[in-house]
Amino acid sequence: MNLNYLRIFYEVAKNKSFSRAAEKLCITQPAVSIQLRRFERALGLRLIDKIGRELRLTEVGDLLYSYAQEIFRLVEEAKEAIEDARHLKWGSLRLGTTQALAQHFMSTVVAAFQERFPNITVHLDEGSSEEMVEGVLSHRFEVAVAGRIGYPENLKVFPLAKNEVFLVVSSHCELPFFANGEISLSEVIDKPIILREKGSCTRKVVEEMFKRHRVKPAAVIEASNTDFIKDMLKRGKAISFLTKLVVQKDVEEGNLRLLRLKEGKFFVEVDLIYLADKTLSPSAAAFKELLKEQKARGPLL
Repeated sequence: MNLNYLRIFYEVAKNKSFSRAAEKLCITQPAVSIQLRRFERALGLRLIDKIGRELRLTEVGDLLYSYAQEIFRLVEEAKEAIEDARHLKWGSLRLGTTQALAQHFMSTVVAAFQERFPNITVHLDEGSSEEMVEGVLSHRFEVAVAGRIGYPENLKVFPLAKNEVFLVVSSHCELPFFANGEISLSEVIDKPIILREKGSCTRKVVEEMFKRHRVKPAAVIEASNTDFIKDMLKRGKAISFLTKLVVQKDVEEGNLRLLRLKEGKFFVEVDLIYLADKTLSPSAAAFKELLKEQKARGPLL
């Protein structure tokens, strides 16, 4: 069924006038008459009779008009829904991030997003950086904020920040660190070291640092729970490599100490990632824009 013809029929039936329908549709009255007759010929049925000066719907015309009313009501409803989505009056944001970023960074960002767009529902999930990449590729998340681990070509990357990785020890640790807060890697390599779980960006960066300096830790504990790692460090049972973001509060409270390696600084790079060929929803595009604004104002981490 030709929807353009149906619209012309609907306006004529609604206004009970060819001239008013023509004015509503911004076409000439003869054009309205011609196209209505074409519609009737295509259907093989008469829809409107002209009795004197009065237009009256036939039985079939009356039936079709009831359907046309519902069709064009839904068309208007769809237009309004799309317009509301464009202005973020409704929608959802499927977002992934790492545990560390969820605890120490994302809450501030999500709060700012919801303050600006209170009608958007945010679904936040956590995992390792590797799981964030897999989640975006499998469409589980539309966007994710993760530590850089190396990405496939079909992901787009918006760099957000660099976060320095430190050697973290108990504040009561008696390691022979230098006055400037540095320590040689050779002084700690025989200590029990807690590493983040496989798939973590921090784990990847630390392992690359070990490989670059051709060292192998004597004893390794693997853990994904940051609170467990920090508790072990406070007890002096091990040392670890963590970003400053994760332990800032513990350092300020005097429970943990940050040391830099004499061999040099190293960093975790944090990115917003999403599929290259996928058009971001209005809510995801707005989230990206918010991060761009915050980055422009100063360091995010």
